[in-house]
Amino acid sequence: MRQKLPSGTEAAVAVETRYPHEGRIRLTIGGEKPQKFALRLRVPAWCASAKLTAPGGPPRAVPSGSYAAIEREWRPGDRVILDFDMPVRLILPRVEEKENAGQAVLARGPLVYCLEQVDARFPIAQARLNLRPEDAARRVKARWRQDLLEGVYVLEAPGVAGTDNRPVSLTLVPFYARANRADDNRWLTFLPLNSQP
Repeated sequence: MRQKLPSGTEAAVAVETRYPHEGRIRLTIGGEKPQKFALRLRVPAWCASAKLTAPGGPPRAVPSGSYAAIEREWRPGDRVILDFDMPVRLILPRVEEKENAGQAVLARGPLVYCLEQVDARFPIAQARLNLRPEDAARRVKARWRQDLLEGVYVLEAPGVAGTDNRPVSLTLVPFYARANRADDNRWLTFLPLNSQP
């Protein structure tokens, strides 16, 4: 990536990452000679914890919803690493959203997840999350599936299904990857919450 600076020269930055699947972003400064400029890296609001490591300094925390700014003379080969913490989050609708009351969405990093019929042995309309928001990071497991949709993290969440509230494990895929594996491509993003998690 090249960016023209106010001085008229160009700054070159190479980016290596598996984002949005993983939270580490490596930036390597290119070019042929040292240049002074400010590098500003956005930390999204969903990220409760981010860490920035720049040349010559210890890692430092960066607040969510802000920019990590580093102004210095950069040398070719200098490297910056930005790490986003990416726990699973249970997102509740706003109080004003009456149509989604009693339901929630699961997300990891910037990705929202959904439950597809192809991943359940029961009608997905019967599924309920057996989970409280404060427990999502601990109880929902993110698992890399290289064999699925050219490689994605799936979420395995505790749930219940049916009128008898039988325990089930719900497997959710990223919303962007839905409707690619079966003729029956029903899916749910908002899932009802079990009244007794």
